[in-house]
Amino acid sequence: MDLYVYVWEKDTFSGFDDPSALLWKQKKQLNRYRKLRYKRTQNLLTGQTAATPEMIEKAEAMKEEILSHWHPNLTINIIDDHTPWHPGRVPAPLDQYVEFEPTTGQYYPIVYLNDYWNLARDYKPINETTEWLDLELTYQPLSMFRWQLYMAQGMRSFSFLGQDLLEESDEDR
Repeated sequence: MDLYVYVWEKDTFSGFDDPSALLWKQKKQLNRYRKLRYKRTQNLLTGQTAATPEMIEKAEAMKEEILSHWHPNLTINIIDDHTPWHPGRVPAPLDQYVEFEPTTGQYYPIVYLNDYWNLARDYKPINETTEWLDLELTYQPLSMFRWQLYMAQGMRSFSFLGQDLLEESDEDR
């Protein structure tokens, strides 16, 4: 599931198919794929298990399953930036968010689709019983300094050796 965000100048919107009116667009995947591990455990004192019969069957058939998960919150940040960036001179990882207008060399407003504070424990699995998904969008400005901190922290968590890309721990957020 994806969210598409479009930005255009006031009174110039004539449709999503008109590229001349469009200033900026970005796509963000809203769901995450996470591993659900099945274990056959039981209380050693009583010999009983808290697992349902369905979970026990799955534990016997497979060790883990990859499921789509959903978080109901996303923040759309406009970056408060007055830096005189030039094409090809924007430092990583900021360069993937700064887009330049080809004729003038000026850059478009920086919009960051922020899920930094979405903790792993708050993600809920999506399955055949899920009928409705709520999504709360928050729009707020973000300082360049704070955005750089988010970007640096995100790069640190992805560069950590041995991290499973399908799973992110809450400590890394």
